[in-house]
Formats: sequence, C-alpha cells, structure tokens
Amino acid sequence: MSLVLVGAYFLVLLLTFFVSSKTVQSPWLFLFRAFFPNWKFYHSLGWQPQLYMRVRAKGLRTLEESSKEYWVFEKWIYPRARRHFFNLVHNPLVNISLANQNMVEHLANDLQHSPTNENVSDWVSYKIVKRIVDSEIQADKNLSELVSRHDPADGILEYRFEIILNLNDPEQISQPHTLMLSPFFKLSSICEHYTVKTNEGSL
Repeated sequence: MSLVLVGAYFLVLLLTFFVSSKTVQSPWLFLFRAFFPNWKFYHSLGWQPQLYMRVRAKGLRTLEESSKEYWVFEKWIYPRARRHFFNLVHNPLVNISLANQNMVEHLANDLQHSPTNENVSDWVSYKIVKRIVDSEIQADKNLSELVSRHDPADGILEYRFEIILNLNDPEQISQPHTLMLSPFFKLSSICEHYTVKTNEGSL
C-alpha cells in the first residue's frame, strides 16, 4: 500500500511538469513533502535554516513593561547530534529529528519563494512546524520545571519560535539573520496539557 502511495505522489509531480498553470493546494497532498527531503540539502553548503524557541515573561504592571521582552528560556531545536558507533544500526531519535528538521527546511523554502503579503499562518508547513515546537515544549523537562517555579506576579509566560538562517560554510564568516518570527503564544495551554498527560500516566 505504501508503494502505491509513493507511486501516486511521483505521478502527481510528473503531471505538474506538463500542467504549469495549476498548483496543487490540497493539504493532504502537501503532507507528502514530509517523506522527502528538501533537495537543497544535497546541493551544496549554504544557508541552513535553524529552528529556535524562546520564552518571555510578559509584564503585567504597566504598558511600558509589557512591551519589553524578558527572555527566561531559549532553545535551539534540533542541533547537530553527536555521532555514536551504535547509532549506525538503530537510531530512532535522530531519525525523527531529521524528519522534523526536514519540515523546517520546507517552511524556510516556502518563505523564500512566497509573496510578502501572504498569510503564513495558513500554510500547512507552518502549522506542522508549530506542532513540532509544541511537542518539544511538552517534552522538555527543564521548561516544565521553569513553569512550575514561575510566579504569576512576575508576568505571563509566552513563547514564540523563529527560523534563523546560518551560513553552513567554514570558509566564510557571516552573521546569521532571521527569516521568520512567529507571534507570541501563551505557554500555559501547552504546559497544562503536558501536566494533565503526566498526571494521568502516574495514576
């Protein structure tokens, strides 16, 4: 069955070469991109999109304070993994990280080839990366401990993610630049979901 789906996917790609006036917009067909890497990865060294997540405490007292960004947590999602001999045989954690990084690559490619006035939040690639960030938040024990120790009087915890382009070339020195900044989302809803799942598991 899986071979039939892969064959149908490549058939759709072949048809797009002959029908240039139409674009496949179905989210279900778009999800097939998750199974195939972004081919720029194999082309040459260049700008690598990296996914970062940051948490701030939004002030509650004054408007001036609420406009400031008090970063209390920062994380680079999917950094380069350490090489290990036994990972040549069985390496599921790195494999899923590569698959998720592949979606970050696709989102970065969409951002670079899309009109500036287009609503990014409606893209399937954006929604998938947003879910990837949420799952990383739920699985991060350091972040859950930070939320449990946080005093609500210090502000509301919010998070956002960003895609930063970093030049992956040791022979050239260049400053990374931000390709995309997401809006802020409340951290409470994500962590409350994590707490409920943990409590249910302990029962």
